[in-house]
Amino acid sequence: MRFALVLLAILGCKKAQEPVPAGSGSGSGSAVAVAPAVDAATPDAPPPDAAVDAPTAPTGIIIGKDGLSVMPSYNRKGKSDEETVADIQTKLPDLKVSFEVMEYADEHEEGYYSAKKGEEEVAQFFRTETDGVDVRVTGPMFATAEGIRPGDKLSVLIAKHADVACEATKSELGFLQCKSTGLPGLVFVLNAEKYKGKQSGKLALDKLADRPIYIIAAGT
Repeated sequence: MRFALVLLAILGCKKAQEPVPAGSGSGSGSAVAVAPAVDAATPDAPPPDAAVDAPTAPTGIIIGKDGLSVMPSYNRKGKSDEETVADIQTKLPDLKVSFEVMEYADEHEEGYYSAKKGEEEVAQFFRTETDGVDVRVTGPMFATAEGIRPGDKLSVLIAKHADVACEATKSELGFLQCKSTGLPGLVFVLNAEKYKGKQSGKLALDKLADRPIYIIAAGT
């Protein structure tokens, strides 16, 4: 009998020393935090701030021969620059429109209306002598009806329009310009960084195919 009591005492001590399972409540009502199990087959989800807020085009707005589809052949006749800014703002409510001044290499300046998405300028509207504007899309937010946008390589345009022709020309719009008869009224200006080819005249497309489109101009 004495032996049985000793054995029960030993077993009781061992049981008292067993650890409390993680996550179970303590006598004070507090809980022990438990790290969730990791499933090796499931990839880690990116943190919330890892997503990139890439510019996206408002539904239905495309680049056409007359400018942006929400303001084709825009007429600013009778409007001051302030009134024009306000008017364009109503047509592009997702952007910030302002009047800016462009400085050129020959040191002359020209006023224009700028549309920005955050800090990125995505479109420029230059005043014309006929009280209109010519549109220069500078960011990937807007595209043609075929989905061609600034940042695409020239090869993307060539794949859709085999009649593309490019030339080097001295112009405020840009040095390397490409056009297609299938896209009348549009000029595709290429990024000319590190360009060392012909300085004027028609250019071979195979040497330009990998150059990105820098500006898509309409209404020029």
